[in-house]
Amino acid sequence: HACVLPLIQILGYDVWNPLEVKPEYISDFVTKGKPGSSEKIDYCLCIDSEPSIFIECKALSEKLAKYTGQLSRYFNASPSVKVALLTNGFLYNFYTDLKTPNILDETPFFVWSLDDLSDGSLDQLIFFSRAAFNRDQVKIIAEANITKKLLEGYLEELFKSPSDNFIK
Repeated sequence: HACVLPLIQILGYDVWNPLEVKPEYISDFVTKGKPGSSEKIDYCLCIDSEPSIFIECKALSEKLAKYTGQLSRYFNASPSVKVALLTNGFLYNFYTDLKTPNILDETPFFVWSLDDLSDGSLDQLIFFSRAAFNRDQVKIIAEANITKKLLEGYLEELFKSPSDNFIK
C-alpha cells in the first residue's frame, strides 16, 4: 500500500476522499444471506461517483499471475469498472475485457514497473489519471497496446531469424 497510494495520488486521485478512492470496496455477485466475508477489492477508484478502476494489492514478493482469478471475480461482479490493476507495489498489470464483455482477459494489456520511466510508459500511465481517464477509450487503448506488442514480437523474431522473403 505504501507504493500504491502515492501512485494513486500522483495520478490525480484524492486518496483522502472516500467517495473517490474507496478502500476495501465490496465487489460481490450476491448479498450474503448469512454472516460471512464479502469479496472486497483493495481500492476502487471512482470517477463522477461511478466505480471505474479496481486495484488489487499483493505483497512485493508475490508473483502476480496466481491472483488473476481473484481479480477476475471482482471485475466480473462490477460492470461499470473498465480497468483492473493487479500489483505487488513494484509491478503493475493492467487488465480489461477485450475478448468478452465484463469478463476479465487472462493477460494484461499493459504492464508497468516503478523503474520504467520511459516516455512511452509514462504516456500510457497518464491515460489512467483522474483528469484523462475515459472509460469509452479503454478498449481502444488496450487493443492498440496488444497490437503493438504483437507487432514488436513479430519484428523481433523476424530480425533474429529473417525469412528468405524478408531478406529479398
